Amino acid sequence: MDWDWLAGLNGLTDIRFENVPINTDTLVKCKRLVELTLINCSVNDLSFVGHIKGLDTFIAFDMPHCDFSKLNNASQLDTLCLFNSSISDIQFLSGLSLGFLQLEDNAIKNINVLEEMTSCDTILLDNNMIEDISVFSRIKYHCSELSITDNRIQDISAILAEDTISSLYIQRNRLSKRDKKKLLNEFEQHRRWIEV
Repeated sequence: MDWDWLAGLNGLTDIRFENVPINTDTLVKCKRLVELTLINCSVNDLSFVGHIKGLDTFIAFDMPHCDFSKLNNASQLDTLCLFNSSISDIQFLSGLSLGFLQLEDNAIKNINVLEEMTSCDTILLDNNMIEDISVFSRIKYHCSELSITDNRIQDISAILAEDTISSLYIQRNRLSKRDKKKLLNEFEQHRRWIEV
């Protein structure tokens, strides 16, 4: 499919593609592109995302055959949302300085790379396979909202030690009643929002 005409649309800032093959060379030529959304699109190599200089937001749904490791060069991104794409390894986040990260409905187990990010105000990791959240006791930046609902979390000590999280969503994990009560007390005492 010929997408060359897109590059001629000078005011184009947001594009959403669904169920189509993508011409990445044309997207790189869209100089004012700020937000790109791909839903079930046939693109394997995402290295082009790092070459769209003004791109602030990248969103991808239902792309299980995509190599997300190539996003490691997209240092200009502030917002990254990757849904339902069978992602298990998130090492590609290393070196990115995102303000908003949403990786829901994937197969993520290890989130230690979050320690390397320089700033991220919102982290949404619902419906993955995360068990260990000790990384949150080592994070040096302020994360005001954390959503880790529908995972396999049992140990909450890292979150109890973390006082920068103002909103926590941790429903449907493997927490004991005692730990749930601890979290509720801790968050209510400091007037922070929690759903457990």
